[in-house]
Amino acid sequence: MGFIFCLYVFLSLITGGVLSFIISKIVNWKIDYLFSLSAGMIVGILCLEFIPHSFLHYQPISIIMGIGVGLLCMVVIDQYVHRSSKGESKSTFLLLLIAITLHNAPSGFALGNHVDHEGHLYHLIILHHLPEGMALMMLAIALKLKPHHLVSAFLYLTFSLYGFVLLGNFMMIENDMILGSLLGVAISTMLYISIVELFLTSNEKGNRFYHWLSLLTGIFLVNVFLLIG
Repeated sequence: MGFIFCLYVFLSLITGGVLSFIISKIVNWKIDYLFSLSAGMIVGILCLEFIPHSFLHYQPISIIMGIGVGLLCMVVIDQYVHRSSKGESKSTFLLLLIAITLHNAPSGFALGNHVDHEGHLYHLIILHHLPEGMALMMLAIALKLKPHHLVSAFLYLTFSLYGFVLLGNFMMIENDMILGSLLGVAISTMLYISIVELFLTSNEKGNRFYHWLSLLTGIFLVNVFLLIG
């Protein structure tokens, strides 16, 4: 699974980045609205597939506990990153990388523990990196980062995720409460970054109606992808 899995994750990030770049150049959609679109896609993946799938196979109390822990971690990290960063965009880019890493840790660990039911987790992990690639590309454009910096971020996310999968292979957990809590942490970290850092922050700029439209469009697109898949 190693090489193919890493290739799929990296291509998903690249595809998301290319899509957001094309939209920003051809459609001339404002970056702030693309942030809302990316947030909608992440929320769509979580609410339409990841969250229902998690509650179906694990005890709800364990997932809720994990969500609480994840939210607490994100609030603390958010406060620290924004206080220690001079630029809002730079802190958001860093926070997004941290959030994706925190999300990859429990989901990759769970995948490494062979708790994937019917291949859902495997495909969802790959799929949700597409909107993450879109969001990172938009931040890179806003910051005027060089292409190799963005590619380095994509490679870091790809191999760090696979590292967590390998760690899960060597540290098997039989307790469903722990596994459910790990998935809860994964859910909350990505909900936080999509809603707080992407949607609510961008919603302060531009027309709020278009931000909500972009958010709903992202959710709709994910629904279409899932139906096709």
